[in-house]
Amino acid sequence: GLYKLNRHKEAKYFMECLIYAKRAGVITTISKLIEEQNPKFLEDKDYFVSIYSENLQKTNSDVLDMLASDEITEEAIASQKQRLYAGFIANKSYSKQQFEEIFIEKKVFNILAQKLVFGEYKQDRLLSLFVLEEKQIKYIAGAAQDANDLKIKIAHSLDLDDRFESAKSYFSNPTFKQFTNSIFPIKENEKTLSKVSSMHGVLINAIKFVSEMAEFGFIKNISHDGEDATELVHACPELNLLAEVAFETPVTYYTSTSSLGNIRFYKLNQCLKNGSAYIINKANAIAIGGVEPRYYDYVLNAVSASKKL
Repeated sequence: GLYKLNRHKEAKYFMECLIYAKRAGVITTISKLIEEQNPKFLEDKDYFVSIYSENLQKTNSDVLDMLASDEITEEAIASQKQRLYAGFIANKSYSKQQFEEIFIEKKVFNILAQKLVFGEYKQDRLLSLFVLEEKQIKYIAGAAQDANDLKIKIAHSLDLDDRFESAKSYFSNPTFKQFTNSIFPIKENEKTLSKVSSMHGVLINAIKFVSEMAEFGFIKNISHDGEDATELVHACPELNLLAEVAFETPVTYYTSTSSLGNIRFYKLNQCLKNGSAYIINKANAIAIGGVEPRYYDYVLNAVSASKKL
């Protein structure tokens, strides 16, 4: 009501009180306000998600899952598919209750889940695989698990051993590319290094490389008025990470051939921005052992798939 009356400050304060008081039905109220598309509320939305997640010790991603609309539109499906994939490469996990509330009860997520393979994990070890058929769970490898500390994840190629290899071809047209033929696990001797040099010096068709890396979400790290790019970057807010793929020489819109430099990872919240460009200090690169393995694999797979001349 207060948002509709344009009493913005009062509305914001009232919502803060409801959230901090942990009042039942707050999520329903926020969902309704999102559906109403009130511009003043939408300005505050990220703030409310942030304080709600902190107050209830949930992640922002968990809260956004709870707020997902049940309205089935192309826009809603595309938006939640993108979020689902971001969680997938960030190694997001769900309790059994969360899984049921999100993938069985929420219509958009249930649609997306119909063509994904899920795994049951204990201490990050894959124990069984299942798929959803409508709202029913069907096990395709292993048996149902009943451990208290069990977690459910969208299964990943890094997790598969010989018992689960057949899962790669289970869906001919999956919701997104869940399994890859090539994997890039973090090797033991790389964990203390702050850069990946395995592709350093590889010749690339610069225009094609930049274009194909864009399909993986990488952008040239240049300001609005710049032309030369010395690296491509990919931000992963879910993990608070920024990936950097460097060039040995600057690349412009007209550069035909170049060669790759090193790949580094940084804490996203420690990278300042100048306009649209990140200010990167290579001395701040984190050790490879501190990178989520699924995200490391995602970045290396992107480079490997895009680098061919």
